[in-house]
Amino acid sequence: MKLPAILQPLWSVRLILVSIIAGFFIYFRDLDYYKSIPRHNLLAAMVVVLWSYLTLKEPAFLLVGLVLLNVFGYHHDFRVMQ
Repeated sequence: MKLPAILQPLWSVRLILVSIIAGFFIYFRDLDYYKSIPRHNLLAAMVVVLWSYLTLKEPAFLLVGLVLLNVFGYHHDFRVMQ
């Protein structure tokens, strides 16, 4: 379904806002839900904003981003502390 021309700018603003909110969430989160993305890292938050926007515009970017996250993401050591 194609949006009417009058609504297209509003849709773009909505996508940008949702992407920015995702970036804020990644930057300011207290719990480490996403262990491969470092917390309080501005670059990581900006990459998530871009990735979110691209995924909302073209869903194929979800797979691309997940692959890149797996390859380049920060990997924690899950050994039990003794």
